Amino acid sequence: MKMKKTIALLSGLVMTLPYTPCAAFAADENTENEVSDTAEITEEANEDTEVQHLYPSPTSIQADIAVSTETEKDDYELPSKFDLRTKGLVSSVKNQGGYGTCWAHAMLGSLETDRMAEDPHIDLSERYLGTYMVSEEYGDGSIEFGSGANAGDALGLLTNWIGAVSEAAAPYDEEYTSDLSRKELQQQSVLHVTDAHCIDFYDHTTYERITDSDLFYANLNTAKRAVCEGHAIYLSMRFSEDESYNYFNSAIYNESSCGSDHAVIIVGYDDDYPADNFNTSPGKNGAWLVKNSWGVDRGDNGFYWVSYYDNSIDEMQFFEEERAEMHDHLYSYDDCGVSGQFGISEDGDTCTYISNEYTAEENGFITDVMLNCCVPDDEYEITVYTGVTDADVPTSGEAHTATTGTLDHIGYQTITLAEPVHIGEGETFAVVAKINGTQGYHIACEFSYNNHGEPLYNSDFNNNLTNSSMLVNEERIMKTFGDNQSFFSSDGQNWTDLYESYDYDSEYLTGNLCLRAMTCDEGAVHFSTYSDALAPGTEISLSCADGKDIYYSVDNGDYQLYTAPVSFQKDMTISAYAEGNEDNVFSKHYSEKHAEIINMLAISGLDKFYVDIDNGADIIIPVGADELTLLPTMTGTLTDGENVTGSYEERTYKCGAYPFSIKLTAQQEGLKTTEYTFNVKRECADSFTNGTWVLRNAAAWYYFNEDGRTGYCIDRITGERTDFSYTMADNELTVASEGSVRKGMVASNNNTASIIWDNKETDTLDLWYEGEENVPFYSNPQLCEFAKKYVTKVTGKAPISVEASYERYEVIINVKLENGKEINYHSYNGGLLCIDDNNNLIDLENVPQDTGVTSFRQGIWSVSNQAGFLYYIYFDANGKDCTIIDPYSDTKHPAQFSLVNDQLQITYDYGYTEKKIVTIWEDKAVTKDIHNMTTELEYISDAAPETFNYLSNDKIMQLVSDYYEAMTCKRNKYIDMEITDGRYVILHYVDKPYYLDQMSVIPFYRIDRLTGECTDENGEKIDLYNPVMAESEHFAKGLWRCDDLSGTGSDGYFWFSGNDETAVYYDAQFGTDLEFSCRFIDGYGIAYFNSGKIFFRTQEAEDGIILTWTDDADDGHTLKLTYIQNTERNSVKFYSYEQLEEMALNDFISKNGEGNYRAFAGSDFKGNVCVSIRDENEGVFVETYTVDPMDGTGHNENGEYVDLVHTKTTSVCDVILNLFINSLRYWLDIISSLF
Repeated sequence: MKMKKTIALLSGLVMTLPYTPCAAFAADENTENEVSDTAEITEEANEDTEVQHLYPSPTSIQADIAVSTETEKDDYELPSKFDLRTKGLVSSVKNQGGYGTCWAHAMLGSLETDRMAEDPHIDLSERYLGTYMVSEEYGDGSIEFGSGANAGDALGLLTNWIGAVSEAAAPYDEEYTSDLSRKELQQQSVLHVTDAHCIDFYDHTTYERITDSDLFYANLNTAKRAVCEGHAIYLSMRFSEDESYNYFNSAIYNESSCGSDHAVIIVGYDDDYPADNFNTSPGKNGAWLVKNSWGVDRGDNGFYWVSYYDNSIDEMQFFEEERAEMHDHLYSYDDCGVSGQFGISEDGDTCTYISNEYTAEENGFITDVMLNCCVPDDEYEITVYTGVTDADVPTSGEAHTATTGTLDHIGYQTITLAEPVHIGEGETFAVVAKINGTQGYHIACEFSYNNHGEPLYNSDFNNNLTNSSMLVNEERIMKTFGDNQSFFSSDGQNWTDLYESYDYDSEYLTGNLCLRAMTCDEGAVHFSTYSDALAPGTEISLSCADGKDIYYSVDNGDYQLYTAPVSFQKDMTISAYAEGNEDNVFSKHYSEKHAEIINMLAISGLDKFYVDIDNGADIIIPVGADELTLLPTMTGTLTDGENVTGSYEERTYKCGAYPFSIKLTAQQEGLKTTEYTFNVKRECADSFTNGTWVLRNAAAWYYFNEDGRTGYCIDRITGERTDFSYTMADNELTVASEGSVRKGMVASNNNTASIIWDNKETDTLDLWYEGEENVPFYSNPQLCEFAKKYVTKVTGKAPISVEASYERYEVIINVKLENGKEINYHSYNGGLLCIDDNNNLIDLENVPQDTGVTSFRQGIWSVSNQAGFLYYIYFDANGKDCTIIDPYSDTKHPAQFSLVNDQLQITYDYGYTEKKIVTIWEDKAVTKDIHNMTTELEYISDAAPETFNYLSNDKIMQLVSDYYEAMTCKRNKYIDMEITDGRYVILHYVDKPYYLDQMSVIPFYRIDRLTGECTDENGEKIDLYNPVMAESEHFAKGLWRCDDLSGTGSDGYFWFSGNDETAVYYDAQFGTDLEFSCRFIDGYGIAYFNSGKIFFRTQEAEDGIILTWTDDADDGHTLKLTYIQNTERNSVKFYSYEQLEEMALNDFISKNGEGNYRAFAGSDFKGNVCVSIRDENEGVFVETYTVDPMDGTGHNENGEYVDLVHTKTTSVCDVILNLFINSLRYWLDIISSLF
């Protein structure tokens, strides 16, 4: 894996935080009040300071912090299974449709679960969050809604108070636009995300996810504990209903680490969930219960089981949030959110200082500070400086009481200050954080690839999750980045403005720090809870950051001094103001909380839907359903007076023909009960679908007119027609015909209907819709008339009598002839195609036509029906053998046929026999089967099956695809084929798939299936077999360096010939080479290998070319090609990663002695290879070589010259002596460690 070799080691390679930035609980219990040790720093401290820059963290540092101290909490024994649905804490299952918004559904679904205990009916808008993710101001601005994102991107918005609004404000199925200001957007939010907790299963010591390790099981318990505490966990993984998915159990297990492509939320777990429930057993029991966003019809009502040991699991995190009313203003610069981890020193630091300066927009008090922890157990000291006099020195103002404590895990964390700090409108203030702990990279900030103003190509291989680096770019960072905003310091005295050094590297750039201030307005009174409904006995506290006395009243009563929390007992409105602010009154109305149903899924027949919970709501079930199952999510229990059930426990009811009511009572200790009445009705359309409806007992049929109010009925037995008018609404049907009016209950949809008359007559009507055509059936009298005419034409004499009798779906027509014989015709469903007593097929409407042709001409015939061409059939002259030739599947099937008079019988190789009436001419034929389906046959060739040349559908598609590729170097997956007859096919290129509903057709081609001739839309001939290739562009001749930017491949080198399509790829890791050819036109290209081909795109970069493609596994690849030198192929020489690792390890051991060391090599994206030496016993990197892979020379981390190829020694004796001394030192160290 690329990550093993590259990500782990380089100080020159920026490290993004594991998965997405996460946050910790506020460490209030560790907070102490003391005066900051930076409080006396003078404004002269920053004079003559040399401008520095930050150093990115190598991922290896994460090896020491992978197990968070949070995982050590074990306050109680975890249950073996847990389900948040049974606690009433899971919102309804949504359906993201065709949009890549799984990340938004998962993120907001997690927040909804967090808040449901206080706000049971919370429903947040995924459309709103997704819209601002791609907006010009706050997002990428170049991609469409639903193009994918991830949790880190979402946190950038949500922790900036943008994105959490109610579904009613921006419904998912409606496009949303807005020109609101930033402040107005923040005021729209109903929630503020304050913290995020990352659970990182990735073992950074081995660079992989090990499912049998202390880290794995510790994090497993952390995740389970979070679920038990009421959190739904955001989870990203590979989520596909393919071979990894067991349909019967709705269970997913990915055996390999294949990348994540979807986000869901964990809402439960079961330690004993059987491993055998997965298609491939993970070997151990245990699974997560996850809620998906594909609707209730997928999985188990929208829920799935995912094995604990699934190897594709990527992000896991849960969140904390507060009601928006708790704070009034946010001071923040990092709109993109945290994505980079840095240090002031190249090797990291034990103590760093960071600061953000802001200008106060209004009078208020800073009460809380948000920052992002990079290293667990870091100690922090937060000091606010007001009245900053020197914009270059954050500490040049008045220092206020410091707040100290310990950060216990990675990510966003909101910390309450020891004392609120007052700021005045227009005043410059600074938030300064001193962070100290173990050696590491403690600074979190925005980070992006440095694209030097050029757009980054964003592959669309993943429609759900997108790498943050594709959404965060230089343009986005620079929107809010400027001087005198973010600072860093190694000593708290000498400060560097991050803006002066953000573009420190040719590959990467940094943005603002994550260090935010949250304020409460001056004179504002805040309530301890803003929940609309409270349980009796709940205490409501009032607070004012000013520290002023508060006066309050209840239900417009007299104001009194606030001295103790107000106890809620019944519906009330509390109004309050701070002393001196009598005109600024803050009010909140509270109502009494009830036990209630939060959401309820109904399952009936094949339908699944959520019930409108409002009292008296109707539950509409399908026409033919006989059962109704209700799955309520609720607080407390539900009873109907007899049976008591809890949240997400099924309640099943038998459904008869008539509507009925279900009365339920929700109850919970300490809360008022809520009574519900649900009226269960069957679905009922406003009118019958225009066309013919047939009774299931086939005794009659109805035709309903397009006006939706009239129709007629024909009695099959008598042939009588009755015209009528009708009205139907709310399951009531009234039918009026001449002299009578009938009423009854009706259930109907577009295809089926059931009618029960009010007098409960036995002729209950069950109907199904046959089609728009007017009465394709015939009554008994009509059938008798057709039979009489048929017999008269065939025999020349009229029959003595013709009678018809109806026997359930079959009409038997009895014909008595003059000579005393009888003939019976069997008509199915009232059609004119019948079977006689000799099992012959008879068409009562058409007497067999004598054409003089009694056999099929030997050769190939095309077969078509009204819908179009079907297949070819070969008839042999022996009168019994035939072959079905299917051009769709390009298969041939032997069969047998017989032709007696007009009776054609074909017996297929799989045993099925088909009978038809046939009329044959010399070169054509017409057949009819028992279902009255007509086919036409046309003679086209005298070839035998084995010599018949034709183009199959697949071959035609391949020809057209190859032609398109040759002309454009593009692959178009979407080709629409229109089959007109047995010979000609019309194809269209389609630039997008149909399901996007944005299809546009590009030129079409008309192809002769038999000759291969092709013409375009203008009638011009096209040679599909020999396309005239457009002239290809060429890469410059010589050697190119290839840096894999996507982390899904390997670094290497390309050699291009420069004047033709010849190319060679050299793998930098192993030194292997692969020859291929390539061509490209206007940024699109194709690389041809022995094993296949790859379609790629090219994009110019400042110092090279960006090359992107998607492989067959839908993994996206991004390479950067940098020209090195003009050279011949046989002159290409370099040292592979493996060789450099071995050489560097030997050099290090020769200088430092034997030990348990391991080398890791990877590109620095500047043409060199960095080889880091890791002490496996200590778990730290002890040396880094940066060398030129062409000659093996370079320097170590101290800047000393090294030549890994030509190690300088004076003599063999010196070498032996040096090895002996180093070995002796190694063993002495081991012996001394024992004592």
